[in-house]
Amino acid sequence: MTYKDVVRELNANADEKYKDFIAKLVPCIDKDSIIGVRMRDLRSLAREIKKTAFLDIFNEAKFYYREEKILYA
Repeated sequence: MTYKDVVRELNANADEKYKDFIAKLVPCIDKDSIIGVRMRDLRSLAREIKKTAFLDIFNEAKFYYREEKILYA
């Protein structure tokens, strides 16, 4: 798994209603920097990253999206 695969997976799991919900909860974050991936999907993606690539894939990350930061943490 590469960093581009992670971003593709995040965009595939995007939920517009959840994005709006998060934007209301955290108004200081720019809405464009939120993809809107639910936490259960982030957890399963984190497990997959841990099995295949671990944190090496985040070397090329720009950490623009909120979900990227959560996965890295």
